[in-house]
Amino acid sequence: MQEKLADAYKNAVYSVTFRSQQYRFQVGQVPSALDPVLKELQSAVFITAFNPESQLCNLALNHKNNRRLCTELTKEGYVFLSGTGGDKLQNWPDEESYLVFDMEQVRADRLAKKYGQNAYLWVEKAQPVRLIWV
Repeated sequence: MQEKLADAYKNAVYSVTFRSQQYRFQVGQVPSALDPVLKELQSAVFITAFNPESQLCNLALNHKNNRRLCTELTKEGYVFLSGTGGDKLQNWPDEESYLVFDMEQVRADRLAKKYGQNAYLWVEKAQPVRLIWV
């Protein structure tokens, strides 16, 4: 099961919009497209609360979970951009997500677990995007 999930994460396309421009990136690739977004920042986490445990949920529940995550990120003072992660083949619906700047990995692990996520993406300047399992 984890091998299929890993393939799904690796084959997905992730994107954020910043200053009316869309930036795309993928697992295993250096996200040079994100350089204008990251600027002086060193790292970011790409995380969602959609479809906990990789079980397809209805859109209303997914939006509710993601709003809770957004509220938590805001209360903790994180700077983040909204984005999406989606299957190129459209076998899985796009998931609304957040690119959260300067979050420690231990905090990202806790958030991912809290919202039932199997993994999240770790984005560093000039480094391949990594899939982090929790």
